[in-house]
Amino acid sequence: MNDIQRALDSGQGIIRIPAGEYRVDKPLRIRSNTSLVLDDNAIVIAEDGCMARRGDFLLSNADIDTGNENITVMSGVWDGNFRGNPKSAMYDENGYSGAMLNFVNVKNLRLSNMTLRNAAGYFSRFARLSGFVIEDISFAHDTNIANNDGVHLAGFCENGAIRRVRCLTYGTTRDDLVALNADDCVTRTENRDTFRGPIRNVLVEDVSSERCHCLVRLLSVTAEISDVTIRNLRGGCRSNAVNMDAARYCRAPIVALDDPAYTRGVGNIRNVTIEGMTVTQAHDNPLVLAETNAAGFVIRGFERVEGSEGETLLLRNLSPSRIQLRGLSEAQLAQLLADSKLARYAITHHAGTCDLDVTTDYHDTLILREGGFALFRLDPA
Repeated sequence: MNDIQRALDSGQGIIRIPAGEYRVDKPLRIRSNTSLVLDDNAIVIAEDGCMARRGDFLLSNADIDTGNENITVMSGVWDGNFRGNPKSAMYDENGYSGAMLNFVNVKNLRLSNMTLRNAAGYFSRFARLSGFVIEDISFAHDTNIANNDGVHLAGFCENGAIRRVRCLTYGTTRDDLVALNADDCVTRTENRDTFRGPIRNVLVEDVSSERCHCLVRLLSVTAEISDVTIRNLRGGCRSNAVNMDAARYCRAPIVALDDPAYTRGVGNIRNVTIEGMTVTQAHDNPLVLAETNAAGFVIRGFERVEGSEGETLLLRNLSPSRIQLRGLSEAQLAQLLADSKLARYAITHHAGTCDLDVTTDYHDTLILREGGFALFRLDPA
């Protein structure tokens, strides 16, 4: 048993780890009513081969089945050593998920001022959380690899905040920097032992990356994502700044496009507001991709960095919806009307700007190729 686990098992309420390198040969598990505080220069590394099976994580709560409460982890560098602990095959029922930090069934969790690096899969994943703060978290990777989410919330997470998350290395994270995945393929190795369920009352703010895959994903097919505020998204992406595609294009899709239940749209997103986006796109993908039904989904203050590739907005596969776009230029409006397929719309002209109100049917598509906007809103028709 390693020294850190001995300390975690000692029953002390506060455990302090001084500067130094600590190689652990077994997964670490933290109990209720425990604060683990590392020096900023303490480095915890998973030894080769110590993460190989389902349920192995560099750090997790001790009692996933019965639940834990009042857990705090602060500071330090946490290294998953992905080369020595490779993720198992995609549907290996007993394989290693690649997740480095895993907290499930916890009340009052706080993770703060941590650097997470070299995860084999998700840097951190969470489910069944109530009352949580995840803040000042940095991500780094020696070699960017697929399915490498930063902060990944699965079902039944509520009443929490994710603040000041950033990537230290170019191309990190290779998947979603922040994922709010109320639905997902839970038979995949990455997601096994998480759940499909609601995500409610969450604040996400100050999210930045030089060139991640996706800044924020909102994944809902039937499970609810509601009362979420997202503020200040900055940086570059290769896929999307905001993704709401219901995982249609993932290797393990959860929407069968030929299933009659889904032929008129999917999703259960309510009262989600994004305030302040300054983003750039490196590939031919839309910065905002919306293929999920929503009520009260709002983006305010969208700024597209000059030189970005791909569209600003792409909306399709929605049930009949009402769309508002405010603060378009005349050129943007002309392009949008030329390239989109819209059944009904109304235009209001102001001094130098235009407002667009659209009522769609399922077969409509809205494409805004260039520039920013003052406000976008999506509601059911």
